[in-house]
Amino acid sequence: MLILIYRGILRYCAACAILLFVSACVEIADFENLDAELPVAFSATPNVMMARQVDVAWWRQLNDPMVNRLVKTVYTENLTLKIAALRVEEAESLRGTAPSAVSVTGSLASSVQRDFQAKTTRMNTAANAGFNWLLDPFGRRAALQEIANNRVIMARTELATARQFVVASLLNAYVDLRFQQARRADLLAEIDRLRDTISRQQLVVETGDVTEIELLNARAQLAARQTEFPAVEAQIAISLNQVAILAGTAPGTQEIDLSERRPQPLPPSISQAGLPADLLRNRSDLYFLERKYYEAVLNVTQARADLYPQLSIGGTLALDTIGGGGRTATFGPRLQFPAFPISAARGRVSAAEIRVQIAYDEWVEAVLIAISDAEAALLTLEGNANALKSADQNVALSRRSLELTRSALQLGGATLEDVTVAEGRLGQAEATQSKLRQDYARAFIDLQVQLGSGEVLGRTGGRQLTSDTLALGTFERM
Repeated sequence: MLILIYRGILRYCAACAILLFVSACVEIADFENLDAELPVAFSATPNVMMARQVDVAWWRQLNDPMVNRLVKTVYTENLTLKIAALRVEEAESLRGTAPSAVSVTGSLASSVQRDFQAKTTRMNTAANAGFNWLLDPFGRRAALQEIANNRVIMARTELATARQFVVASLLNAYVDLRFQQARRADLLAEIDRLRDTISRQQLVVETGDVTEIELLNARAQLAARQTEFPAVEAQIAISLNQVAILAGTAPGTQEIDLSERRPQPLPPSISQAGLPADLLRNRSDLYFLERKYYEAVLNVTQARADLYPQLSIGGTLALDTIGGGGRTATFGPRLQFPAFPISAARGRVSAAEIRVQIAYDEWVEAVLIAISDAEAALLTLEGNANALKSADQNVALSRRSLELTRSALQLGGATLEDVTVAEGRLGQAEATQSKLRQDYARAFIDLQVQLGSGEVLGRTGGRQLTSDTLALGTFERM
């Protein structure tokens, strides 16, 4: 008996050794390393003097306390972010469903048996306990577990992307709101000036110093400015509603009062130094595509494992009082061979390898587009900054010109038409200034989005497929 048991153990060990030898002969593909080098600097900022860290709370650069309050509200109340956070929890829950190396099962059943002829009653009990140890020489189970871990990382990355998108949308709506409020204030000021000028000049029409035509032209200009007012009011209401929805509240119910006019937010001057192109590595959309590539690699490992046998070692212990079965125990290996022919399995391997190449090309394409978009954002921001300087000078000169023209009108050195022309010039200059401030702030927001600001993402290099390398920036770090 001992000799038979000994021979059985030897056969089991031999089967395991054969499987391990076959696994050592499996060809592992050498996939591309995604840590490709990026340009040292963007062409729009060629002089990189120092590395710039990712700005987690970049909106603070707008120096607007209202913005800080709104962002804090959005982080806690925005419905899009709540949904993305629930998807992270869902992925974490599903991670526990990945197969483990060792599994234990058990069952217990009890029944009462009554023999009415013999008038006897018997209690029956059946218990069963089993365990299974799955050997994984080809990495199939490990790949499934890592895929589950990777999907948690992808869900967290999607949450980071949602945060960046929602914050950018909120700030754009806020910038639009302040622009429309500034435009309304400029229109009211121009309307008041025109009304004052017209009321003063109506008294001197009969003297001939002011013609009826000049007075009609001034009234026409006043009416033209008044026609712009309702559209501006409507845009203010629309922007208020957008901010409210992004903050997770119904329009008109938000606690933060934005109805009062505040200065238009202006970002600081962007230095030509300190913007290395390597900042793009923190972009959540690129990081997501990177994790998608790694999952494609893991799918190849899983598909290749299906080409080879699967080995598991398990056993059961059973207790059965029905029919006097007593106790039984089993133990031994189980070798499961792949289905033949294996052409279908090879086809799945080939398709999985093609998907790896597709995922890699998608990542490369996204990186190239990201570089182009960041370059465009930098150039746009620089162009708006230079245009705004000229607009500020234009407003100052137009305001001074209007003051001198109004003074000359009182002294007879200018006409009412000269005043209305100067009024129109100042109104246009103020409108251009407000619009360029809006464009400048929006360009700053777009640049931060293109650089991946707001969230700090961990990175994995090459084929290092660990799942604990993602660290999302939180609001408390601001």
